[in-house]
Amino acid sequence: MMNKKWWIVLCLLGVKLSIIAGLILYVNQGHKPTKLSSVQSKESKVAAPIKGALETTSYVPVDSKLPKGALEAQLYDLVLGRADAPVTIIEYSSLACPHCAFFHREIYPKIKAEFVEKGIVRYIYRDFPTNQAAMTAAMLAFCSGPKREVWLQTLFQNQHIWAYSYNFREILLNIVELGEMREGQRCIDNKELEEAIWHKAYTAVKEYSIDATPMFFINGQPL
Repeated sequence: MMNKKWWIVLCLLGVKLSIIAGLILYVNQGHKPTKLSSVQSKESKVAAPIKGALETTSYVPVDSKLPKGALEAQLYDLVLGRADAPVTIIEYSSLACPHCAFFHREIYPKIKAEFVEKGIVRYIYRDFPTNQAAMTAAMLAFCSGPKREVWLQTLFQNQHIWAYSYNFREILLNIVELGEMREGQRCIDNKELEEAIWHKAYTAVKEYSIDATPMFFINGQPL
């Protein structure tokens, strides 16, 4: 009978292969992960939400392990799966990032079905907005409460509709109103929430060397 150590190793291998395969496929289709500059300072955070405005580069993952404090669920995280799952995946993602959208359309549902729902993986999603459009979308998803995961997936699925438009706020508010979210304007006017999300992004840049999306850590190890 397979002992627990090897069972966990195989689980980790399966998750890594799923993520890597999806990212390689996407890059081979001519897309490059986003190198972030818009969260480096408050002055740059209102980056123009237009197609091509984000600086892109070849994907170079960070080479350091997340510190212990960063491995635990934090305020404003979306956490799925059992708390005692043997594997924890942490994703830093931007709702305006096209390769993040690809991951959430094509890869994430498989990870959720095959690993999260079976108690093997605890999945932690962290907003890492690359521009103001991504921030507005992240705030609206957070304000949806228990429907946050559904709204994240919806916004990723429909990213092409809102993420590259100058009137992204109006489009996003129309989307959430169609989904019966009645407090959309009040949500995006919440400066305390906005500053808290920016602060988490600044911390990730400064302390964890996060500078691209999507960025993944498996049990603290960078992928």
